[in-house]
Amino acid sequence: MPVHPLAAALIPGPAEMIACARALAPTLRARSQAAEQARQCPPETIADMRKSGIHRIVQPRRIGGYGMDWEVLCEVAMELGQGCGAQGWTATALSDHPCLARMFSEQAQNDIWGEDADVLVSTS
Repeated sequence: MPVHPLAAALIPGPAEMIACARALAPTLRARSQAAEQARQCPPETIADMRKSGIHRIVQPRRIGGYGMDWEVLCEVAMELGQGCGAQGWTATALSDHPCLARMFSEQAQNDIWGEDADVLVSTS
């Protein structure tokens, strides 16, 4: 399976993603009251998630993701949840739905991420 050219040199390992989530947890904890009051995930958290690449954990490598296993995402989710369950859930929802999308046809994946590998995917 070909790897997206931008991703090839930038793919972190599972331990790096788990450490990243662990480092982000105190920030989520600090934002938890504001998130609760606003009843939504703060835009800063979404920006931090994008910057860290957490949303790419299970995204296919050929599209620009990290192509990791579901278990890595679960470990990351547990770390994020230590900071704030609600923000951790939001980050995880936006990270695990690419797992569903990677089961779609290649054309459907290209429709989602073909123009922007950073697109966030969420389903109900």
